[in-house]
Amino acid sequence: MAAVIFFLAATLIYLFIPLSRKARYLSAIALVGGICLYSLPSIQKDHQLEKAGYSTAGVVTAKECKGGKTQRIEYQFLARDEQVKGNSIINTNNNSCNTPKIGDQIFVTYLMDAPEINAPAREVNSHIFLLSLLALSLVPGLAWANKELHRSKQKSRTPAQ
Repeated sequence: MAAVIFFLAATLIYLFIPLSRKARYLSAIALVGGICLYSLPSIQKDHQLEKAGYSTAGVVTAKECKGGKTQRIEYQFLARDEQVKGNSIINTNNNSCNTPKIGDQIFVTYLMDAPEINAPAREVNSHIFLLSLLALSLVPGLAWANKELHRSKQKSRTPAQ
């Protein structure tokens, strides 16, 4: 959560600081690059699970509801004849946070060589493509927004004739 607030604050600061054309593009690339680096471990985990993951059944052992749709669940599953515990934040589309319940069966995808790398999902979807598209569109978008904001400030400062 702190990282999200940091990147949001950095984006707002970026938009309101007048920058030269070269600095505008370089700082937009640095900001988007920071966001990409922050999300890299999650992307790498998803990619590994998608590429070499095994699916098995697990059981929800505990859960904590946060803000209606977001839940942190703890679960356990059997991998290589030993119990493995895991936890994850899941988003559900119900406002009352009543699914999954403790004791419910969930699907867990894990790596055979490292069962501590796991995710509670039937299918693990890689977000590499979507993040790449977002990053490619954010750089020129941020640079354009910064340029237009400062252009409109300059127009409002010049007296009308």
